[in-house]
Amino acid sequence: MEQIRARALNVAFHSQQKWSFMPYTAQISRANPSCFVFLIDQSASMEDPLASPSAGRSKAEEVADAINRLLREVTIRCAKQGGVQHLFDVGVVGYGESVRPAFAGRLAGRELVPIGEVSVEPLRIEQRRKRVTSASAKSWRR
Repeated sequence: MEQIRARALNVAFHSQQKWSFMPYTAQISRANPSCFVFLIDQSASMEDPLASPSAGRSKAEEVADAINRLLREVTIRCAKQGGVQHLFDVGVVGYGESVRPAFAGRLAGRELVPIGEVSVEPLRIEQRRKRVTSASAKSWRR
């Protein structure tokens, strides 16, 4: 059975007026899955455009894309011949006017979901064009 070793960033904690760092490592396996929790700002300001006016996308769209890319990568890394292994639980929490689980569709209202369920319950699948820049710095779409 393949196991993944995770090494989290050093976690700082305050004790007796001094800052200390506690390294954390754990074996991640189906018997001992790990957890990702994403906190998503869903306030009205997230509908504002990014600082780059040429982007034409809101902050919320960029955050959603970033988290979706990360979830896709985690799913790929957990995929084996028998399907997606339960190595991670995923939580997405939105905050703004209130704090609540932010999954939608069939996963709506759930606080933690195994990565295998996340992979088979996409809210939607989008077809996008990707801008690719050639070596001669000419831009084209495929």
